Amino acid sequence: MRPFRLHSMIKEASCLAKCLCVYKGFDFELDVQSSLPDLVIGDERRAFQVILHMVGYLLNIFDGGGNVIFRVFSESDSEGKSDRMLGMWKTNAPDEFVSVKFDMEMREGSSLSEGASLTPNSSGRRRNSAEAKEGLGFIMCKRLVQVR
Repeated sequence: MRPFRLHSMIKEASCLAKCLCVYKGFDFELDVQSSLPDLVIGDERRAFQVILHMVGYLLNIFDGGGNVIFRVFSESDSEGKSDRMLGMWKTNAPDEFVSVKFDMEMREGSSLSEGASLTPNSSGRRRNSAEAKEGLGFIMCKRLVQVR
């Protein structure tokens, strides 16, 4: 664990996530809480990896079309949202630390009521597909980054 720029990592991950979404036929939105600190201590590579896995998972359980919403906020600010989210991850960090939460939501079509939310510990169901799909691998992500 070492210091890194959170907003820069989020920008880089969301740029790649947007490319993957557009490639698979989805729209992409980014919603980052403005009060999040920029300089944080943690595992930047692991956080980046988790974000890409969350995006890849959502893109594989839904067939094209819809909107992927990537939200980043402090866990303390998610109090009112917890009842609609699956698999909340709680931390025992002292109050002087900020716990950052990554949330992915899929909205099919334009309906705001039909959505699936994904956090790192949640599970979901495959929709509109009976066959198994292969997940987005890091080789594909690496190629997209090299193209960028």
